[in-house]
Amino acid sequence: MAQDWSKNDALSNINPQKLELLQSFLSQGGHNSPNEMLSILMAASAASKKKGLQFTPEEIEQIIAVVRMGKSPAEQARIERMMRMIQMMSPRR
Repeated sequence: MAQDWSKNDALSNINPQKLELLQSFLSQGGHNSPNEMLSILMAASAASKKKGLQFTPEEIEQIIAVVRMGKSPAEQARIERMMRMIQMMSPRR
């Protein structure tokens, strides 16, 4: 994923500290596949919660929308399946 993904206008309303935290997770892994990106997003979400910076469901959806950009239909379908699995495993609020 390109380094300037976090500069996408669709993410402009997300706290820059959250995006920096997510970028730090991404930079540790080098090139990230869609599945790796989703795993990183979930790890960053957990780490941000510990720092008092919780990602909202809307922010996660916005980030995933940016991740999907430019992906093949097969990759987009994989991302969708992964998101459904994550939602099923997440505790209900």
